[in-house]
Amino acid sequence: MEETITSKDKKQFGIELILALILTGLACAAGFSNILFASNDLYPAATDFLGHMAKLRYITHCIQDGILPSWFPYWYCGAAVTQYYPPLSYYLMVPIYAITNNVMLTFKIGCLSAIYIGGIGVWFLSRKFIGRWCGLFGSVVFCLQPYVLLTLLDQGQVAQGPIIALTPWYLIGLLSFCRKPTARRFLICTVICLLMILSHPNSIFMYSLCIMGVLTVFLLIRKIEFLTYLYISLSIIFAGILTAFWSVVGVTGLENPTIPVLLGEAVTAFTATIDWFVNPKNFFYFSLSTSIGSVLAILLYTYRRSKKLAGKGEKINVLFAAMLTVISAFFSFGLQIPFFEYLPMAESFVAGRILNLTGVTAAILCSYLLYGIHALGYGKKVQIRIFASFVCLVIVISVLFDMNPFRTEYRVRSDEDYRNLFSVIDSSGTNFEKGRYTFLGPFDCSQNYYPLEYDFNMSEGYNIEGTTQNQAIWSAVVANSSGTYDYIAKNLAFWNVRYIFIFPSYDNVSTELNKRYDFRMADSKSGSRFYVSEDPSSYFLTDNRNALLFGAGSPGLAMEFPYLIHDQRDAIFDYSIEELQKYRLIYLCEPEVNTLAEKESIEAMVTELIGRGVTIVIEPTNTKGYQLFDVAVSEVFLEESPTIQKQNGSKIISEADDIIVDESMKYGRAMFGLDKVYYKLIQNGGRLENDIIGVKKVGNGEVIFIGKHLSQYLKAVYVRNWGVPEREPGFPECSDEVKALFTDIFKTYGVNTNFWPEPFPVTRADWNYKGVNFQYSSHEAQEMTLSVTYTPRWKATLDGKTIEVGQKENLIALDLPAGDHEVKLVYGLTIYGIIGYIISLVGLFFFVLFIKYYGIITYRFRLISKKINKFLQLTDTDYTPKDLHTGDMDAEKL
Repeated sequence: MEETITSKDKKQFGIELILALILTGLACAAGFSNILFASNDLYPAATDFLGHMAKLRYITHCIQDGILPSWFPYWYCGAAVTQYYPPLSYYLMVPIYAITNNVMLTFKIGCLSAIYIGGIGVWFLSRKFIGRWCGLFGSVVFCLQPYVLLTLLDQGQVAQGPIIALTPWYLIGLLSFCRKPTARRFLICTVICLLMILSHPNSIFMYSLCIMGVLTVFLLIRKIEFLTYLYISLSIIFAGILTAFWSVVGVTGLENPTIPVLLGEAVTAFTATIDWFVNPKNFFYFSLSTSIGSVLAILLYTYRRSKKLAGKGEKINVLFAAMLTVISAFFSFGLQIPFFEYLPMAESFVAGRILNLTGVTAAILCSYLLYGIHALGYGKKVQIRIFASFVCLVIVISVLFDMNPFRTEYRVRSDEDYRNLFSVIDSSGTNFEKGRYTFLGPFDCSQNYYPLEYDFNMSEGYNIEGTTQNQAIWSAVVANSSGTYDYIAKNLAFWNVRYIFIFPSYDNVSTELNKRYDFRMADSKSGSRFYVSEDPSSYFLTDNRNALLFGAGSPGLAMEFPYLIHDQRDAIFDYSIEELQKYRLIYLCEPEVNTLAEKESIEAMVTELIGRGVTIVIEPTNTKGYQLFDVAVSEVFLEESPTIQKQNGSKIISEADDIIVDESMKYGRAMFGLDKVYYKLIQNGGRLENDIIGVKKVGNGEVIFIGKHLSQYLKAVYVRNWGVPEREPGFPECSDEVKALFTDIFKTYGVNTNFWPEPFPVTRADWNYKGVNFQYSSHEAQEMTLSVTYTPRWKATLDGKTIEVGQKENLIALDLPAGDHEVKLVYGLTIYGIIGYIISLVGLFFFVLFIKYYGIITYRFRLISKKINKFLQLTDTDYTPKDLHTGDMDAEKL
């Protein structure tokens, strides 16, 4: 079964290698269907590719200028270059784009190279561990696998490219290490695993779980030694440590808390269903013929084992491929599998993507199927050998017919529409000399690439690799559905948007924008509308709002009242007292109080803020957790004629004396322990009363409590919680009255309801790939909001002296003194970034030591292991490495 290349078979190997190179190339060309011969003047319409291409274009231009970029100013008001997605897939394609300067060629060469390298890997693996010639079929099967082709050419998931290319070679390294665990093979396994982590860690983490699952079974049935199992585990751990320079800051969010959360919709969309394996028209299709071929190969393997025809290597290699195929295919169903949720980070797995691994192992099994059928004719009559060859031919034809790559025509597009769009405006000037471009509507990733060709910054981005600014972008859908258009307008104002492409369903937004902006329609030929503002661009703004909103229940409330500053920090102790005392009013919307320490911390900060003249409003959550200031909350079911009634002595200046409550809301939150009650919930003709709004005395002041879960009646909150109503009008009947009551509460306590920013007096600004240097002249000390996404990586100096960089609604905020000054903002590293580099360097040191003293470590471990085995009376494994000499040291001499 296992072939070792010697002088006798070099000729055969050379012929097979040439055939493998040719057949793999032909299979790749066929798999590319129409893409290969598509005009290079066109662009790929693959779902994600142009989004990746935007960053690839920027990285290439920076490197050509001698810069290694870390900040990407063009998306999401500025974001990390390799945020969420690691850097390997980008940097592998940089030379291609630098040479070709063509998007379509970059796409073709990058994707073709990935599949080709993977195909050659499948051929070599099959030849090395199964037998001669059969790997040629495996290579073709892999290159024509619809799932692999759809991943790259239709979905455009180029971060999967290195995974597709390296997976067969990683399996070669693992199987070779199982056969003979040497230092060189340990090094190879670790390096390949490292590269795959730097391509798509989600995939390699799933791969590792499945691979270690198979090896665990091998260990239990004594097919591999415990030392081999331990070393493979250690190899994966080393790969993880060596990539800490990226993963510590790129995945954990320690350095960049604006890392996104993987959307549940994305997890669901990329979780396999049965349809993936049987329906060629599915957006992902894993060839049915290869699935059937894998099953037949497993049955053939079982037969050969039962007849004792299988060699020792076959017992390991084919069994490994068979088990890995079954486990990975099963794994692709993700959270649909019982107990899957108990796996580490189970809800973050894009489980369907593991089928790239299944594509490799299934191709290997198809190779084995041909090899095994042909082997059944060895030494038999000519008729049997002919019949075996005929069966193999039928299998080959059937598989190729099922995998017919020409049935799929991959999409391409022209940039003509975008050229026409931007031809109606003056796009001269650098990216920071112009206002930002954005869009509202269900657009694809092309919207995030083409504006870069005209050097436009954007407040949008693509895919899930944005910042928490994505929360505001996604919330635009809710705001549009609930009619809270001024929330969208507020965001666009602070993001310095001057060019906006609006889908027809968002037309009402333009009306709200024109209350302050001077927008004109520049183009409407496509059915959508392209608006351009004549207002001067400014990335430096003043924000006169004086009220802060945060907490678990705050997002919907923020949409209704954009004059409340909505921060992403959900706990009051995430702020300093100095930050909080700037505000006139602070609204804690459903704060979570899970421990006594949290309760005491919140109450202490609230008491101090009240002493400093800040008004505190608390809308408590239900009875879970601890009660703030001993104000108890209880759910009350709505009964007959529920009405919110204003009480005598209420300090709230409002004409809303009575609000009839919509009974369909089922329940409300009553409060107990208030010192004064401003509004009550009256039911059953006055026979049932509950406190809804009132105050609790705290220190030298009082805290305002709002109950009833009153904000739930607001339209934006209702849409977030329940979705857009099916009927019109389908919102709670008292929505408008409740909004008016909230408005009156805020006005009563001095909240500034004007949320429009004004330009900050900057006299000169010089932007670069690291940040910005600017000069300003101000008659008074002011807080300036910079229309750039905040992360802890931003460092600032004022006239050469370090100053603190704050944040406000995910944008940078600076407290600047009066006078003429110069400020320098640099996108650098935090302590967490430094820790990531240190972990990688320390890991590299120990990795080098481990490789250098591999032989000694292995020898010592074997001595200990043998003593333990002898004491426990354990037998040797069924599959022992042929040569116990591992590494550079001779075990016998030691």
